[in-house]
Amino acid sequence: MVCLARIKSACENRLRAEFWRRTAFLFEERYGLLYLSNCGYSGARLWCVLLPKLRELQLEMTPYCFEVLKARAEGMGAHECGHMTVLFKAGRLKKLNYFPHKTALDGVPGVIESTTVTEPTKEDCVAFAASMIGELIALGKCDKKRLLDDREQVKRLANQPLENFALEAYEIIKQNLLFFALLNKEVGKKMLRFLDEISEGEHAAEDEVTIFTLAEVEEVYKRAESIVAGFPGKTEIQK
Repeated sequence: MVCLARIKSACENRLRAEFWRRTAFLFEERYGLLYLSNCGYSGARLWCVLLPKLRELQLEMTPYCFEVLKARAEGMGAHECGHMTVLFKAGRLKKLNYFPHKTALDGVPGVIESTTVTEPTKEDCVAFAASMIGELIALGKCDKKRLLDDREQVKRLANQPLENFALEAYEIIKQNLLFFALLNKEVGKKMLRFLDEISEGEHAAEDEVTIFTLAEVEEVYKRAESIVAGFPGKTEIQK
């Protein structure tokens, strides 16, 4: 005989576990131990006990899987930061947007896109190739499906393969490596929260959503410049 009360209790426990798992990871991304401490908990003790258990639960939860979401955020963040670094240095970046009603060539509904101040031109092919470089630097590999739209754009604008512009993109990112790294960190955090919102059905009714503004990119660039400016100049190595 099926006990409805036990089924209800099991469902409630599962939902409660899912809620706390997601909440804990989002708090870790945003606030770390500080949030729990400010709430009056012994943050370090509670976090050390709670977090490993929540990480075990995340692998069991379906259909929502935080690891998949986090991996997607890291991949898309590195991809877009490659675009954004080159576009920003060229004075072509407008902002990082999400278009809920567009579909990428890999079949994923909803498109995240680094938009330009005017329609893309042949000169933007280096920026399209920079997505590949961004992924390689941050992840050590690149997703062929995620590059489909960039390949299509380069073929349309220059009738060349994406790889023909990769070396120039690599040189630009290499010269601005700290800027790229800081930008990737900030965009990655926003991307994770944003993808979590999308998974909850938010933004579905909107035509366009801004994820990262040009002003925010400029702030990251100023921070990178400030850090580099604080390094001492070259000095002779004493023998």
